[in-house]
Amino acid sequence: SILRVEPTTSVPELVTPGKRRKDICLRDLPKEVQGAFRSIFVPTIIEFCGCIEAWTSPMASDIQELWESTMPDGIHDQFSKLNGGKVVEALVQDKLTTWCNNTGKAALKTLKGIFIKENLNSVDQRKTYVAQQLTGTYKSYHYYYSVAVGEGSNVQYMGAFQSPLISKTFAEHLKAIDSIPQARRIADRPTGAIVLAILAVRYAIISLFLQQDHSSFFSGSSRPNVLFNWE
Repeated sequence: SILRVEPTTSVPELVTPGKRRKDICLRDLPKEVQGAFRSIFVPTIIEFCGCIEAWTSPMASDIQELWESTMPDGIHDQFSKLNGGKVVEALVQDKLTTWCNNTGKAALKTLKGIFIKENLNSVDQRKTYVAQQLTGTYKSYHYYYSVAVGEGSNVQYMGAFQSPLISKTFAEHLKAIDSIPQARRIADRPTGAIVLAILAVRYAIISLFLQQDHSSFFSGSSRPNVLFNWE
């Protein structure tokens, strides 16, 4: 007799090689893993990415190391098996995209709230506000600071990254990692998340003025090609 091997999708949690990464979803993980992935691993990988250079995706080795150090017994040593077909990597990328886009949406919501609070309803009023917020260079835009004293070349800024625009946008990152116990938090500064908030606000300012929706600007090829040096 001749043995014929045919592909099948009838095996639970099987991800065939032909399945596209964008079609992978949480149900592709075993049921006993889904809850831990959602409640433990997602905040963990978001915190990690918030502490590295912005726009840097975690490598498979980073994901595996975090998985093995944070996931519960019986799951922590199953990464290689569960990541068959790059399932875990695809799910991680999807969650990071959601995190980035939620940051963009938070910036838009915050800016709209400021427009309402300050009665900036006309095009001219918003144009003046936008021009003021974008005064300076990428190292010292007006919207970075909570206080600005003086005008023109004599302006002095205080409260870096403490403006309502930045702080409320950055709060989206803090909300995403809130479930991580303090004792297990990463000691590194969340510079990547701060850059994310800074650029989300910048795009919100520009897009609202132009009446365009850039809440998902972090995805795909539209990611800003900007590097920040922290001193």
